[in-house]
Amino acid sequence: MRVYDDWTNKKTGERKPNYGRGKRWVVAWKKAPGAHDSKRSFRLKDEATAFLADRMAGLPLPEEVEAERLAAERERAQADAQRLTFAQMFEAWLRRQVHLDDRSRTIYKASYANALAPALADKLLADIDRLTVQDVVVAGTEAGRAANTVRQDYTLLHAVLQEAVLSGHIAKDPCVKIKLPTVVGEKIVPLTDEQVQEIVDAMRTPFAAAAVVVAATALRSGEWRGVIAPAVDVGLRILRVERQQVSTVQTKSVLKPKLKSESSRRHLAIEGHTLEVLTSLMQKPGPDGLLFHTGDGRIITQGLAQAEWDRVAAGGNSDGSRGEPRPWMGAGWHQLRHYHASRLIKAGASPVAVAHRLGHKDATVTLRTYAHLWPDDDRLMATTTDGLVKLKRQTNDRGASEAA
Repeated sequence: MRVYDDWTNKKTGERKPNYGRGKRWVVAWKKAPGAHDSKRSFRLKDEATAFLADRMAGLPLPEEVEAERLAAERERAQADAQRLTFAQMFEAWLRRQVHLDDRSRTIYKASYANALAPALADKLLADIDRLTVQDVVVAGTEAGRAANTVRQDYTLLHAVLQEAVLSGHIAKDPCVKIKLPTVVGEKIVPLTDEQVQEIVDAMRTPFAAAAVVVAATALRSGEWRGVIAPAVDVGLRILRVERQQVSTVQTKSVLKPKLKSESSRRHLAIEGHTLEVLTSLMQKPGPDGLLFHTGDGRIITQGLAQAEWDRVAAGGNSDGSRGEPRPWMGAGWHQLRHYHASRLIKAGASPVAVAHRLGHKDATVTLRTYAHLWPDDDRLMATTTDGLVKLKRQTNDRGASEAA
């Protein structure tokens, strides 16, 4: 065992080419008899001398001490996992998701309560294996939950168990080769102009105006409920989509600049009647300058908006009377986005233009949803290329013309 100066030639005392670069002092020692020298470099000679003294005393290396500490922590975490339930792990995971807004937290809590808790709440993490996870997926499917919903439940389950792995509570993730239900895409049948007009006529204030604006702009629920007066540029005829309403309480407005995705942040051209409706609403803004509100100081939550949609779908009219149900209205306000997209497509807008208008990440999302609404170009392509190149005509022995 020795300490030597790596900047100076030991025999000649001359400076080496590396003089002044890197660490100067080197400790060389053998970890076992007959083994090659192990080396460790230090900036100061005192540090090298202290390290050599530890080696001579048989003390473990710093990295060996750290490895033992980490191993002990893993053992303690795995021992804790013997007592930690999935419910406790879910609560810990949710608390750490500081980026989530209130609405997302509500969605995750509902998914946990409806799909995961019945089978896993009291189950120890150490007892959750691959078959347990697969059984949760099967149970959700057999309970009649939609394929997309079951997949979302599984995504949450997977996220919680991955956190358990990263935290050292379990050694490996049991979510391996899990069979998920196939999502069978149903082709969207958009509402007609007449149907949308009937919806608008049957809605009460302020929902009728909201339906007109959504049909003309394809705003998402949180987006139209979060429109404020400064977002409407009357001179440029532009509606700026820059925030959404996320409050679940009618007495408290919570506007957040975080939209569904960055592509959701967009400026929409508006014209004629839509601009007229928005301009009228700007004369009597509600809390935080909201254009869509109840008129008595309350905001429109997602639940309140959905209740109005359901009322009209059940046959309700603007004057309070009840007529025939309107089952063709579909599940909610999103149907007006589909309607808007269908009108753009019918007018000849490209997938990229439609994607931008709707705030989709890219045209792939748009085509996956609306490809069947674009006209079939096969006949157009056939007539476009037919006859551009022709066979030369020749005359046969009977004087008739024929293709060569």
